Amino acid sequence: QAWIRTDDWGECSGLDESSLEGLTCYGGIDLARVGDLSACAYYFPVQDGLDKSALLVDFFIPDYDVKGREDRDRVPYKMWSEHHNLILTNGRTTNWDFIKEAVLKRNGQFYIEAIGYDRHFAGELVNALETEGIDMLPFGMGFVSMAAPTAEFERLVVGREIRHTGCPVLRWNLSNTIVSEDAAGNMKPDKAKSIERIDGVVASIIALGMSMTVEREERVNPY
Repeated sequence: QAWIRTDDWGECSGLDESSLEGLTCYGGIDLARVGDLSACAYYFPVQDGLDKSALLVDFFIPDYDVKGREDRDRVPYKMWSEHHNLILTNGRTTNWDFIKEAVLKRNGQFYIEAIGYDRHFAGELVNALETEGIDMLPFGMGFVSMAAPTAEFERLVVGREIRHTGCPVLRWNLSNTIVSEDAAGNMKPDKAKSIERIDGVVASIIALGMSMTVEREERVNPY
């Protein structure tokens, strides 16, 4: 059974991406090890100009053998790339340059406080973004780090306190997501138990977790 009800998620849709211009957000990335789906999420807490929190997620997948990937995953990647937040990157494997440029473009639209990433992943993308002046912070994938933002994500959705654009890629990821619980009832997404891809959900929870744990620095939002 999926973690979040489709009806609850649908009730939170309706966000206009253009309304986020110049606002402050926190990022989270979940990167494919070789050539599958990668995601960069941006979570916007309530602030001046935003009466409910907001979530925006960009997705990336190699353009090599897109038809084969569609047949394997049973989803329309090509159509999503033409109409939604899915970028087809050049090559057979994950292309870090495409993702880096997409993040830098977003940093020109929004004010990104910091981006969290899997602490076991410290590849060239993280180094490249740090060189560009973006704060990149490792984020644990265990219950200690993931439990609080996972619970908060569920609370925001069920309480209709978060808005999203209705992106079908993220909706598909959410429908695939199964959570596991520890003895204390703490939850986190379980990639081993989940059906198909859940990268966008993991990235979203990391971004939300960043907003809960990273103190805003005394920097001036240039917007």
